[in-house]
Amino acid sequence: MKKMCSIVMVFAAMIPFLGFGVLSYYPSLEEASYFSTTFGIGASLFSGAALGLAIYSFVLQQKQNDQFEHATLKAMAGQMEALELLKSAIDEQASTAKVTALNTLIAMDERRLKDLKEWGRNLGDENRYAGGIRKAQNRINEHRAKIETISDSIEG
Repeated sequence: MKKMCSIVMVFAAMIPFLGFGVLSYYPSLEEASYFSTTFGIGASLFSGAALGLAIYSFVLQQKQNDQFEHATLKAMAGQMEALELLKSAIDEQASTAKVTALNTLIAMDERRLKDLKEWGRNLGDENRYAGGIRKAQNRINEHRAKIETISDSIEG
Protein backbone atom coordinates (compact mmCIF):
# COMPACT_ATOMS: atom_id res chain seq x y z
CA MET A 1 0.00 0.00 0.00
CA LYS A 2 2.79 2.44 0.89
CA LYS A 3 4.73 1.33 -2.17
CA MET A 4 1.78 2.11 -4.41
CA CYS A 5 1.38 5.52 -2.81
CA SER A 6 5.08 6.19 -3.36
CA ILE A 7 4.83 5.21 -7.03
CA VAL A 8 1.87 7.53 -7.56
CA MET A 9 3.72 10.36 -5.85
CA VAL A 10 6.77 9.77 -8.07
CA PHE A 11 4.59 9.99 -11.18
CA ALA A 12 2.92 13.12 -9.88
CA ALA A 13 6.30 14.70 -9.09
CA MET A 14 7.78 13.79 -12.49
CA ILE A 15 5.18 15.73 -14.45
CA PRO A 16 6.30 19.24 -13.40
CA PHE A 17 10.01 18.36 -13.66
CA LEU A 18 9.60 16.98 -17.16
CA GLY A 19 7.56 20.00 -18.13
CA PHE A 20 10.23 22.38 -16.90
CA GLY A 21 12.92 20.22 -18.49
CA VAL A 22 11.25 20.43 -21.91
CA LEU A 23 10.76 24.19 -21.54
CA SER A 24 14.39 24.74 -20.60
CA TYR A 25 15.65 22.54 -23.46
CA TYR A 26 13.62 24.37 -26.09
CA PRO A 27 14.05 28.13 -26.24
CA SER A 28 10.44 28.95 -27.13
CA LEU A 29 7.13 27.74 -25.84
CA GLU A 30 5.96 26.93 -29.39
CA GLU A 31 8.85 24.52 -30.01
CA ALA A 32 8.28 22.88 -26.61
CA SER A 33 4.59 22.57 -27.41
CA TYR A 34 5.37 21.05 -30.81
CA PHE A 35 7.77 18.53 -29.22
CA SER A 36 5.20 17.68 -26.61
CA THR A 37 2.37 17.07 -29.08
CA THR A 38 4.57 15.22 -31.55
CA PHE A 39 5.64 12.54 -29.13
CA GLY A 40 2.66 12.77 -26.80
CA ILE A 41 4.82 13.16 -23.74
CA GLY A 42 2.24 15.19 -21.83
CA ALA A 43 -0.57 12.81 -22.69
CA SER A 44 1.61 9.81 -21.86
CA LEU A 45 2.53 11.26 -18.49
CA PHE A 46 -1.07 12.02 -17.61
CA SER A 47 -2.20 8.58 -18.89
CA GLY A 48 0.52 6.93 -16.82
CA ALA A 49 -0.53 8.88 -13.76
CA ALA A 50 -4.18 7.94 -14.37
CA LEU A 51 -3.19 4.29 -14.76
CA GLY A 52 -1.20 4.47 -11.53
CA LEU A 53 -4.18 5.96 -9.71
CA ALA A 54 -6.50 3.32 -11.17
CA ILE A 55 -4.17 0.54 -10.00
CA TYR A 56 -3.91 2.20 -6.60
CA SER A 57 -7.72 2.34 -6.29
CA PHE A 58 -7.97 -1.35 -7.26
CA VAL A 59 -5.43 -2.26 -4.60
CA LEU A 60 -7.34 -0.23 -2.00
CA GLN A 61 -10.60 -1.86 -3.04
CA GLN A 62 -9.06 -5.34 -2.77
CA LYS A 63 -7.74 -4.55 0.69
CA GLN A 64 -11.15 -3.27 1.76
CA ASN A 65 -12.82 -6.42 0.38
CA ASP A 66 -10.35 -8.59 2.29
CA GLN A 67 -11.07 -6.71 5.50
CA PHE A 68 -14.82 -7.03 4.93
CA GLU A 69 -14.49 -10.76 4.23
CA HIS A 70 -12.41 -11.24 7.37
CA ALA A 71 -14.96 -9.34 9.49
CA THR A 72 -17.83 -11.28 7.93
CA LEU A 73 -16.16 -14.63 8.59
CA LYS A 74 -15.43 -13.61 12.16
CA ALA A 75 -19.07 -12.59 12.68
CA MET A 76 -20.28 -15.85 11.16
CA ALA A 77 -18.00 -17.83 13.45
CA GLY A 78 -19.50 -15.98 16.41
CA GLN A 79 -22.99 -16.76 15.17
CA MET A 80 -22.11 -20.43 14.78
CA GLU A 81 -20.81 -20.50 18.35
CA ALA A 82 -24.02 -18.86 19.57
CA LEU A 83 -26.09 -21.38 17.62
CA GLU A 84 -24.16 -24.27 19.16
CA LEU A 85 -24.81 -22.87 22.65
CA LEU A 86 -28.48 -22.42 21.79
CA LYS A 87 -28.69 -25.98 20.45
CA SER A 88 -27.13 -27.41 23.60
CA ALA A 89 -29.53 -25.36 25.76
CA ILE A 90 -32.51 -26.63 23.74
CA ASP A 91 -31.26 -30.22 23.99
CA GLU A 92 -30.90 -29.83 27.75
CA GLN A 93 -34.43 -28.41 28.02
CA ALA A 94 -35.80 -31.28 25.94
CA SER A 95 -34.06 -33.81 28.18
CA THR A 96 -35.42 -32.08 31.27
CA ALA A 97 -38.93 -32.16 29.79
CA LYS A 98 -38.57 -35.89 29.06
CA VAL A 99 -37.44 -36.58 32.63
CA THR A 100 -40.33 -34.55 34.01
CA ALA A 101 -42.82 -36.44 31.83
CA LEU A 102 -41.36 -39.79 32.86
CA ASN A 103 -41.50 -38.80 36.54
CA THR A 104 -45.17 -37.89 36.07
CA LEU A 105 -45.83 -41.29 34.46
CA ILE A 106 -44.02 -43.01 37.35
CA ALA A 107 -46.16 -41.12 39.87
CA MET A 108 -49.32 -42.15 38.01
CA ASP A 109 -48.27 -45.82 37.88
CA GLU A 110 -47.31 -45.78 41.58
CA ARG A 111 -50.75 -44.43 42.38
CA ARG A 112 -52.29 -47.14 40.18
CA LEU A 113 -50.23 -49.75 42.06
CA LYS A 114 -51.47 -48.44 45.38
CA ASP A 115 -55.08 -48.37 44.15
CA LEU A 116 -54.91 -51.92 42.74
CA LYS A 117 -53.44 -53.28 45.98
CA GLU A 118 -56.08 -51.46 48.03
CA TRP A 119 -58.92 -52.72 45.82
CA GLY A 120 -57.65 -56.28 46.15
CA ARG A 121 -57.51 -55.97 49.95
CA ASN A 122 -61.03 -54.51 50.02
CA LEU A 123 -62.32 -57.48 48.01
CA GLY A 124 -60.46 -59.93 50.24
CA ASP A 125 -58.20 -61.23 47.43
CA GLU A 126 -54.84 -59.44 47.29
CA ASN A 127 -53.84 -61.36 44.17
CA ARG A 128 -56.94 -60.41 42.21
CA TYR A 129 -55.15 -57.54 40.40
CA ALA A 130 -51.68 -59.13 40.34
CA GLY A 131 -51.42 -58.86 36.52
CA GLY A 132 -52.15 -55.13 36.57
CA ILE A 133 -49.74 -54.66 39.47
CA ARG A 134 -46.93 -56.45 37.56
CA LYS A 135 -47.57 -54.41 34.44
CA ALA A 136 -47.56 -51.14 36.39
CA GLN A 137 -44.36 -52.17 38.19
CA ASN A 138 -42.74 -53.05 34.83
CA ARG A 139 -43.71 -49.65 33.40
CA ILE A 140 -42.23 -47.93 36.46
CA ASN A 141 -38.97 -49.84 36.00
CA GLU A 142 -38.87 -48.99 32.26
CA HIS A 143 -39.46 -45.31 32.98
CA ARG A 144 -36.70 -45.27 35.61
CA ALA A 145 -34.31 -46.93 33.15
CA LYS A 146 -35.14 -44.27 30.55
CA ILE A 147 -34.49 -41.55 33.15
CA GLU A 148 -31.10 -43.12 33.90
CA THR A 149 -30.26 -43.17 30.17
CA ILE A 150 -31.25 -39.52 29.77
CA SER A 151 -29.30 -38.52 32.90
CA ASP A 152 -26.22 -40.33 31.60
CA SER A 153 -26.46 -38.56 28.23
CA ILE A 154 -26.80 -35.15 29.91
CA GLU A 155 -23.79 -35.74 32.15
CA GLY A 156 -21.68 -37.31 29.38
